[in-house]
Amino acid sequence: MIKRTLGYRLKLFLVAAVALIGGYFAGHYFAKPDLGDVGAVMMPKPIAIQPFMLTDFNGQPFTLHSLKGHWSFVFFGYTHCPDICPMALSDMARVYNRLADDPKLQANTEFMFISVDPKRDTPKQLKEFVSYFNPEFLAATGSDEELTKLAKQMFVVYLRDDANGGENYDVAHSANISLIDPDGNFVAAFKGKHDPKAIAADFKKIVKQWEWSHDSFF
Repeated sequence: MIKRTLGYRLKLFLVAAVALIGGYFAGHYFAKPDLGDVGAVMMPKPIAIQPFMLTDFNGQPFTLHSLKGHWSFVFFGYTHCPDICPMALSDMARVYNRLADDPKLQANTEFMFISVDPKRDTPKQLKEFVSYFNPEFLAATGSDEELTKLAKQMFVVYLRDDANGGENYDVAHSANISLIDPDGNFVAAFKGKHDPKAIAADFKKIVKQWEWSHDSFF
């Protein structure tokens, strides 16, 4: 009964948080360009990611610098996730495969899984988890302070129900896939049910828009 009550609270938290954030940014920040049916939500003005410090699955620092110089798809979750995270990573793997027709873009795009469960998600656990979906995928985690600092910048929320000190607990979290441009800016989010084909198509349009805006300065 206690576990069910806690799980119910987690679900209520997530539903309320997503509704609040979604409604707020729909009215104040996000604009929907002429993209695909996936519902890619773009920022009218890119939001510069502020410095943070995490550790990747090789024990190396993962910082703002790690996000620059290439495109990045970023998903926040945890390896013990029963459904949302495996589905999201599978979808991201399919997006990766759909970029094969543009080898240069595929090579210049990273797929990042950030764990909000550092207590259980060791570097080994993270590496095994993401490698199952694609050996090219990366993963990182860190302190709650640093995780929250980065998550907030992409409008991601999470709540970990580990107050009792046990190893079996749930984590409620947003299901958005965030897109970071080569300058380290948060430029778009892919919400709800992810359609790999549409995400890949929208991503290519976003890249062309970005390249045009940068070429226009020269």
